[in-house]
Amino acid sequence: MRITYEKFVACPRETVMKIFGMLGEEPSGDPFLTDHEVVLGVNHTVWGNPSRLRIGPTRLEPDEEWKSKMSWTDKWLVSSVTWPLLLRYGYSV
Repeated sequence: MRITYEKFVACPRETVMKIFGMLGEEPSGDPFLTDHEVVLGVNHTVWGNPSRLRIGPTRLEPDEEWKSKMSWTDKWLVSSVTWPLLLRYGYSV
C-alpha cells in the first residue's frame, strides 16, 4: 500500500483504518476525535519537527507553509537532489 502525505492528511482516519484492514487487525482503541482530529500521547523522540512534541487533541491537515516560506534556491536544491523520487511517486518537477 502506497500512501502519500497529501492523501493521508486528506483522509487520516480512513487511511489508518485501511492500514488496519490490510493487516487484518482491529485497532485496540480509536485515538480520533473526528475524521481529521486525533489525540496524541507523549512521544519520546530526540530530533525532528517541533510539532512532534505536541500532545492532546491535534488537527491533521496539510502543511502548505513551506510553499510560501521556502526560498526559491532551497526549493530548487531539494528538487534537483530528489528529482528521481519526485518522478517515481508522481510529483511534478
